[in-house]
Amino acid sequence: MSTTTISLGELLFSALASAAAFGLGTFFYDKLTCPLRHLPGPKATSLIYGNLLDIWMGAFSPFVQDNLSSILQELWVKEYGKTLKFKGPICHNQLLTTDTCTINHILTRANDYRKPSHLRRALAQISGEGVVFSEGAQHRQQRRVLNPAFGPAQIRGLTDIFLAKAIRVSAPSQHPDL
Repeated sequence: MSTTTISLGELLFSALASAAAFGLGTFFYDKLTCPLRHLPGPKATSLIYGNLLDIWMGAFSPFVQDNLSSILQELWVKEYGKTLKFKGPICHNQLLTTDTCTINHILTRANDYRKPSHLRRALAQISGEGVVFSEGAQHRQQRRVLNPAFGPAQIRGLTDIFLAKAIRVSAPSQHPDL
């Protein structure tokens, strides 16, 4: 009877090689089957971050008054059209659209376009598991309960509050008592 011994190094190498093969296989499978793969869009500037560094640098630049990330996205729309893809983390395709028909389609068919799991977790941490977090039947039920609070009469009642706050924000030194 013979026994085969495997060293810890061989076991570790096998595990790492398997994980790398799985990761590469998943990466290329996603690239070949992604429904956004045929849309135009900018090339990734980073293999790990895709185009996100470009967007983040514009959004959080302390030296610039304007929001450069919105300017960058406007340039992309001019160059690639109203519906385009850009690269997210690990170069996963992300959809960017300014086409009102496409936005209407997505918003009216919310069950066909679920929020990604990482976004759902972030929303749950920020706002709890409320109407923004929920989807499907749970979302419809919560909306049905909340709809009476947002009727025309209720919104008209909030107009004075929003007007006062808008005036205060636009000129805080002129209206300290609001």
